[in-house]
Amino acid sequence: MATPTDPQDARPRRIGPYRVHPASWIIPDVTGSDYDDLKADIERHGQRDPVELYEDKIIDKRGVLRACIDLGVKPKTKNITIAGSPVDYVVSKLKGRRMTAAQLACIAVLARAHYQALAKEQQRLAGGRRPLPDGPSGSNPAARTKKKHEGEWVSMAATALGAGINAVRAMDRVREDAPDVFREAHAGIIPTVDAATLLAETIVDKSLDPEHRDEILGDLRRLRKGPTSAGPPLARHVRERVAYLRRRKLADGLPDRPLRGRDYHLYAGDLLEVAEQRDERGELFIADASVDKIITDPPYDREALPAFDKLGSLAMRKLKPGGSLFVLSGSSYLPEVMGSLLRAGLSYQWVISWVATARTPVWDRGILSQAKLVLWFTRGEYAGKRILSDFVPVMNREKDLHVWQQDETATAELLQLVCNPDDLVLDPFCGSGTTGAACLSVGCRFLGVDADPNALKFTANRLELVAQFMAGVRVPAPPFSLDLYRSIFGADPPPDVEVAGTPSATRNRRSAQRTK
Repeated sequence: MATPTDPQDARPRRIGPYRVHPASWIIPDVTGSDYDDLKADIERHGQRDPVELYEDKIIDKRGVLRACIDLGVKPKTKNITIAGSPVDYVVSKLKGRRMTAAQLACIAVLARAHYQALAKEQQRLAGGRRPLPDGPSGSNPAARTKKKHEGEWVSMAATALGAGINAVRAMDRVREDAPDVFREAHAGIIPTVDAATLLAETIVDKSLDPEHRDEILGDLRRLRKGPTSAGPPLARHVRERVAYLRRRKLADGLPDRPLRGRDYHLYAGDLLEVAEQRDERGELFIADASVDKIITDPPYDREALPAFDKLGSLAMRKLKPGGSLFVLSGSSYLPEVMGSLLRAGLSYQWVISWVATARTPVWDRGILSQAKLVLWFTRGEYAGKRILSDFVPVMNREKDLHVWQQDETATAELLQLVCNPDDLVLDPFCGSGTTGAACLSVGCRFLGVDADPNALKFTANRLELVAQFMAGVRVPAPPFSLDLYRSIFGADPPPDVEVAGTPSATRNRRSAQRTK
């Protein structure tokens, strides 16, 4: 039966005097601090487990052999016999080893030839391929049979390794599109399938320069050895760094726009620092008790919790009496968030549900989250008189310009629910300007604050485009994404307007090519 090799990876055929069995390479090498610990243990206590040889080739314990050679110790070896497949034997040795989900999916992909052969053998014993039901008119029976056959090996490999079927498919695509990323995921450097897929996309759509990817991988190697070695924090680091570097690269191609327009003003810096800044006449940039609404979406992981203390202080100072704060929040640290805002002196009013069609896994809580909360607080007694709905549907998942970006259509709907025309709205975490664009589209004035100058450059371009569109002026779009153009204008761009491609557009294009 076929054994796997990785033609995209030039691995040594020998370790010392011993040849390496091809099936052995589906298991990642022991590297980094794990290898250092192994070597130190052998030096202190001697070699405990013999290096296993099958057909005079190393089948298991490559790391032990390397450590013995490095220490100048003669390795103990043991010849074994395998009744079944060498791949099945190697996979069985995984029990008890700590592996990331990405590593398990990578191993399944590297064992592809083995599981394809098993699938073919099962079909042969069953008397040939099972007939498939007739598809739609014009469908290709051979293609449907091939797709079914491909699905069988994926299912078998996923079951054998304890990996998810979608994870195996995703890493198969990563191996095809970005072999270097696949190797790092197989080695355990890239902790999750999502992080590997994201880095592979940056190669396909060329949205990151190679040195920036190397920078992210360097961060992962460093952080993996420290206290943040768990998968989710590292995966979040990848998402945030990719988003930031994409934003920085795109910002370099944007024109410098003024941070002030007729109905908006943008400020760079920390929100409390901006709250204290004054102009040449000594007047506050943002006057105290001048803001009708604060509508914002700060990061809400544990590390960002101090931001809610700042937000509460800002709201008590800048909101008009009876003015409202609407802040998006997750549920993981809801007691801490609510406590910060209440301690600042704000009054709790209600919670609005921000419900999406997509689901986001929250692994440490065992939840597939489909809703965010819009927490409604007021400075003193609520001054409004309208009756509001406490439900806002979210139809799109916009993340082209910022990792925390929200759906502009849903934001505009929230604004229409809670704002009056010409209200002054402040967003102290404005990011890529979604709240600002929605404000201008519903007739409100906008103040935006952000510490990232790249984000403000996007926001300035975006708001000028929206402002001119609302004034009836047709202007060429700056190089925003197709998704962003649609969110602003509600339609595809005309043929004479060039709009930059997006990772999602690239995925759709690749998907269409595979379907063909």
